[in-house]
Amino acid sequence: MIKYNVIVEGQTEALVHEFDGEPQINLTFTGDDGRAYRVSSRAHDEDASEPTLHAVAI
Repeated sequence: MIKYNVIVEGQTEALVHEFDGEPQINLTFTGDDGRAYRVSSRAHDEDASEPTLHAVAI
């Protein structure tokens, strides 16, 4: 499992989610908050300790 920082469009705080392998664009997943999200793009955050993704709540 790989931890990713997930920046959700329209939210001020990022969430952390573990994926089994590298998530693909348009992958849907359920966060710990029970909401569904869709990966919209990968992000490059050189300062982050974990890889970063952009997502939208669906």
